Amino acid sequence: MTQEQANQSETKPAFDFKPFAPGYAEDPFPAIERLREATPIFYWDEGRSWVLTRYHDVSAVFRDERFAVSREEWESSAEYSSTIPELSDMKKYGLFGLPPEDHARVRKLVNPSFTSRAIDLLRAEIQRTVDQLLDARSGQEEFDVVRDYAEGIPMRAISALLKVPAECDEKFRRFGSATARALGVGLVPQVDEETKTLVASVTEGLALLHGVLDERRRNPLENDVLTMLLQAEADGSRLSTKELVALVGAIIAAGTDTTIYLIAFAVLNLLRSPEALELVKAEPGLMRNALDEVLRFDNILRIGTVRFARQDLEYCGASIKKGEMVFLLIPSALRDGTVFSRPDVFDVRRDTSASLAYGRGPHVCPGVSLARLEAEIAVGTILRRFPDMKLKETPVFGYHPAFRNIESLNVILRPSKAG
Repeated sequence: MTQEQANQSETKPAFDFKPFAPGYAEDPFPAIERLREATPIFYWDEGRSWVLTRYHDVSAVFRDERFAVSREEWESSAEYSSTIPELSDMKKYGLFGLPPEDHARVRKLVNPSFTSRAIDLLRAEIQRTVDQLLDARSGQEEFDVVRDYAEGIPMRAISALLKVPAECDEKFRRFGSATARALGVGLVPQVDEETKTLVASVTEGLALLHGVLDERRRNPLENDVLTMLLQAEADGSRLSTKELVALVGAIIAAGTDTTIYLIAFAVLNLLRSPEALELVKAEPGLMRNALDEVLRFDNILRIGTVRFARQDLEYCGASIKKGEMVFLLIPSALRDGTVFSRPDVFDVRRDTSASLAYGRGPHVCPGVSLARLEAEIAVGTILRRFPDMKLKETPVFGYHPAFRNIESLNVILRPSKAG
């Protein structure tokens, strides 16, 4: 070890952090609690990044202009950009890649299409999708919440939002899942062999997306999000084609797997908590708060959100260099006892207003209203139609670079006749 390397090691306190170790996805909280108690920040050698563990520090970074969202600010951006070139424009022109002034301009153009009131117009379509999925399983005693149910909901909702034909759903679903996985390439140290095959789904989806946008330009529709985005103008500015493709692609990517996992984790936690389950059944109005509590108590992220230092700076006693990556360990921040009383208790009546699950500041997730509506209808309906539903077995987790991926969640819908 050179003297320079030795000096660097002394300034980067390292801790044992293994977010891809067996068992971590199933229950990361004992490990991250030890980290949070030990230090507010540490350097994760394998991930080539700093990791923040405590709520107030994580929350502050969301609004700290010394940290960038764009991967272009990362010291390894050139290496990352060459990994999957098909996504280069999505990364460069997406909301997470734009410089602050362009980000503010695009959000101003986009926000009117994603208000709670606008999204609520999709309620009937989402309810219809949910009912059809449950009707198809009528008479069954067992059911996989992920494969038989949750996977069929988000893309249909997004297609309804964008008025995309149902026959495109499967291609767009593959595109969304592939893009979400592919965008994590290079940010985490372990990426499975499957990632090398994602390019085909991304390429197929982008071609389909360009085709849909071209068709909508020729045939604009009333009360249509895509038409509004194509025609939106603010301060003399419109979305460029690349910005529009990146935006719609991100809606599909960010709204697919995340909503599937939210539905699965919500069902799992409610079935594991009989008292909470009975409260939600008795007071359906608690469902939205219960979903926010699921994201606080059992957050779906494997690690968290990334930021990149725009300059050399001191943070929590650590010397962070310009271009270095910083992970905001969201699951840890949301179990911080200095902010949340009894943080390890699942409480559907909890005030969740302090939650960071959807981000904070200018980069708060624009799709939060849609995700909440889908999960609210999906979880509420399955509990109402199958009030005696029970867990059959523990969930099966699989690999995902960004999420704690529940691949299968088998439940018993009703007691067997023999029982």
